[in-house]
Amino acid sequence: MDMVEDVNDEGDISIANISASGVEGLKTSAEGYRTALINQRRAVDSAKDSLVDFRRNEKNADDQATNTEASLEDAKEVQELKDGQVLEDTKRSLAAGLASSAVAVEQAQYQLSLYETTAPISGVVESIDVEVHDNASPAQAAMVIANKDSMKIEFSVPQNVRDNLYVGQSVRVKKDDSKFKGSITEIGETLDSGSGLFKIKAVINGGGELLSGSSVTVKVDSYRDDSGIVVPYDCVYYSNGEPFVYVIENGVAVRKDVTTGMFDEKHIVIIDGVKAGDQVITSWSSDLRDGVKVQVEGENSTDSTDTSSESGDDEQGKAGE
Repeated sequence: MDMVEDVNDEGDISIANISASGVEGLKTSAEGYRTALINQRRAVDSAKDSLVDFRRNEKNADDQATNTEASLEDAKEVQELKDGQVLEDTKRSLAAGLASSAVAVEQAQYQLSLYETTAPISGVVESIDVEVHDNASPAQAAMVIANKDSMKIEFSVPQNVRDNLYVGQSVRVKKDDSKFKGSITEIGETLDSGSGLFKIKAVINGGGELLSGSSVTVKVDSYRDDSGIVVPYDCVYYSNGEPFVYVIENGVAVRKDVTTGMFDEKHIVIIDGVKAGDQVITSWSSDLRDGVKVQVEGENSTDSTDTSSESGDDEQGKAGE
């Protein structure tokens, strides 16, 4: 039996006599311990590595969670933007559809209006020239409607008369025994080549008795003279073509030579020869002459008076055109 005198460096065994098999067993045990220790260290290192990986994975998970939250917020914002855009797009689409529908309604109303005829004025239907199912023509009036509250008339005048007329000037209209008043609304600017006259339009208020298309007599003041005194036409006499009148002075008839101006069938303008306040004799008598005494019938007039002469004889002529 071999004896081992030295102590093994791996332990603190102090045995003087150890058999070879015991030494081998100790070596084997030591190797087992060493291997176990190495494995344990490896396990610790692996655990440390696992811990590092875990922490790294934990950090990655946190980063991923943070990124996921950010992505979620971005997704929410994008979705909100999309929802708002969709809403605006929907509004625009609905507005476009509404506008299109309005156009369609207008077109339908226009098409419907083509089947209806509306008179431009309100009034009384005086005549109807078409019947149901007849063919209408632009050249033929379907009916005649008269606004009795404002009848229009049209007449023609020469240029010298037209130049003295103005819009708004009053006119007098006569139809049989009915008389109406109106005013000029339009004065023609173009000469009618056929008649050589200018067309004048006027409106009559309250001409309910008139029928459209009927003929009437129109009177309008085409000339005006404010420079003289207007007297009855019959009180002006002529001698050798020179006009004169009789006035009353101190109860006798006095002949006054005068200058006349405009006149019509009832009145005449005296430009010179008498003045305002003179009593012009308006009645005629075969005894009327210059210097004869006259008697005034009724109240005196400031412009003219009716008289009867007492005596006298004189050759006289009646006023004429």
